[in-house]
Amino acid sequence: MSDSIEQEAWIADREEAPGETRIEKLRWIVEHHSFRKVEGQVIDAQTANALVTVHDALSPENQAKFGDVPLLRLVDFAWKRVRVGGFTST
Repeated sequence: MSDSIEQEAWIADREEAPGETRIEKLRWIVEHHSFRKVEGQVIDAQTANALVTVHDALSPENQAKFGDVPLLRLVDFAWKRVRVGGFTST
């Protein structure tokens, strides 16, 4: 079997589970040190950890809005904060 087919099968095993929220999916990735599709995007453990860190640092009001912001926009925001070390928990 070719590497490409094996990789596709591996990713298919980590498809999104219906009914889970975005943050639940991200926490699963962090907990299992794995990767998974979230809203059609493959998210690795390091990116998931950055997003969970951002979510946990937000106020309760903004945590509620976390699921409404486009995923790739959140990823960009999280990595910018990680690079400059500019995140403090409230």
